[in-house]
Amino acid sequence: MQKNDLVTVAIEDIGVGGEGIGKVDGYTLFIKDAIIGDVVEAKIVKAKKNYGYARLMNIVTPSENRVEKPACPMARRCGGCQIQEMKYGAQLAFKEGKVRGNLERIGEVPTELLDKVMQPIVGMEEPFHYRNKAQFPIGTDKEGHIITGFYAGRTHSIIPNTDCALGVAVNQKILEIILHFMENNHISAYDEEKHKGLVRHVLIRYGFKTDEIMVCLVINGEKLPHAEKLVDKLCKIPGMTSITISVNKAKTNVIMGNEIKLLWGQTYITDYIGNVKYQISPLSFYQVNPVQTEKLYGLALDYADLNGNETVWDLYCGIGTISLFLAQNAKQVYGVEIVPQAIDDARNNAKINDITNAEFYVGKAEEVLPEYYREYQESHGGETAHADVIVVDNKGIQDYVLDVYGKDSALIAYGGDHVKRSVGEERQRAILDLYGLKRKEYSFTVCRIEPENNCHITLEAFAKSGDVLVFIGNWDKSAYGQELKRKYSGVGNIQLIDPVYDLDVLYVLRNNCRFYIHGHSAGGTNPSLVEAMFFNCPILAYDVIYNRETTENKAFYFRDAEQLIALLRNDNASLLEKSARDMSEIANRRYLWKVVSRQYLEQFDLVSVKADR
Repeated sequence: MQKNDLVTVAIEDIGVGGEGIGKVDGYTLFIKDAIIGDVVEAKIVKAKKNYGYARLMNIVTPSENRVEKPACPMARRCGGCQIQEMKYGAQLAFKEGKVRGNLERIGEVPTELLDKVMQPIVGMEEPFHYRNKAQFPIGTDKEGHIITGFYAGRTHSIIPNTDCALGVAVNQKILEIILHFMENNHISAYDEEKHKGLVRHVLIRYGFKTDEIMVCLVINGEKLPHAEKLVDKLCKIPGMTSITISVNKAKTNVIMGNEIKLLWGQTYITDYIGNVKYQISPLSFYQVNPVQTEKLYGLALDYADLNGNETVWDLYCGIGTISLFLAQNAKQVYGVEIVPQAIDDARNNAKINDITNAEFYVGKAEEVLPEYYREYQESHGGETAHADVIVVDNKGIQDYVLDVYGKDSALIAYGGDHVKRSVGEERQRAILDLYGLKRKEYSFTVCRIEPENNCHITLEAFAKSGDVLVFIGNWDKSAYGQELKRKYSGVGNIQLIDPVYDLDVLYVLRNNCRFYIHGHSAGGTNPSLVEAMFFNCPILAYDVIYNRETTENKAFYFRDAEQLIALLRNDNASLLEKSARDMSEIANRRYLWKVVSRQYLEQFDLVSVKADR
């Protein structure tokens, strides 16, 4: 196959990005906007050795599941909806089949067990206009006119559209008011390449049960000129409750800033999931599909089969949506979340619902729970609080639970083999060139930028050593990260990169690095470490029991910058190669999803795997 070849293809499957998949003489083609059952004419735009990408030119024979006309006229151009050309019933069947196939293929769950326990997919009565949240980028077209819409696939080019078929109808009116306001008052749109201009994004939230509306403009500055004129227009919309600005002056692809300023009304709206009321701020995490969320939580409540005597822990609880929903049927619910603002919201949500059997804690789950048990024992005359089943993800935690509480626990970690993917040689070279990197001549790390992950130690070591480091993290989310970015962004051998969601890019950066650096000091078995172990690469890890247990003491370990520098200077090729092989062997023995899934199945007494060990 060659670029620009015209071919006729029968579409047999759909890829993870929504593209149709078909074969011509055994050669696989990925074709956007084609669906299963289509026979299409396509033009090859990129040809690799074993696969290629093609543009849909003509539908020769449409699938019986193809809609006559997509609900949104921008469906082909916009990068938001990948399979809108497919009838909704067929979409549900496809998604259910994907889940089942992954459980069978990756998790190796027996087919007969799935036939017994897997429930049918639960769809929507109306699969459009369901989103209670939408974020619209603001930019300019080629003529300089201010526009909003959504990004075209794999780009930051805005496709103009104020009437998204997934959002609520009022979004269009709000966006048109904002665009007219900006044009009439000469308010500039943000240019992300130049880091110039004021208005970056518009966030709109809508309460499906309350009809309350929130509008938040994300701006590259401290104030919005002539804001009173915009408020005067927006506040006349029925249901308008909150008008704010979010200050985000960072050169980043993170949408929201940390500072919210009130322009009119209040800083939150309210909505309900079932009978539980929630206050939602611009920064709150809240499920975007309220209709399906209520169904999901209702099923979770049914499956939990709570009778009013249970104690429930909701770890990573956010603003308490699940916690408070379960509190209706449980004796006591505890929520744990590391983000203080989220816990403030959770406590307030409990208060406004008169829910007294829910308590919320700020902190790390692995610290909050032991402290709770210690305090419980002290206040109950030595009696210990206990769970019926304890599952831990690291032997270090397992030993701690046994030593401190005298309780056995099941050890189930994470799978990491999902990182395996096929990225062609040409694509790999292009990504490395994009970052100015050469194979095995740089180190790589990715993590949340928090002190517990010892980012400062890693950066100090590489700044002193002069070795090339690629470091991906959420630099602008904390004062700690912002300070590190200020201090090290000018160091020539260090690349500080904002979060990356392109799986090809992440694969290539991990697959070609000389060392993977893992600075985490807490949290048990860390998923990013497990993932890195599949890349046959030496790992330099912070010296704590969790990391040693995960890597079976076969990685290299450091406690400070000087020790890390010494490890970077290790030129014993045979030792490095052996450690890399060890990491890969451990990963493929312990951290396959099929192993993890069978361990969970054993806990639920759905399958016996002890005989296989």
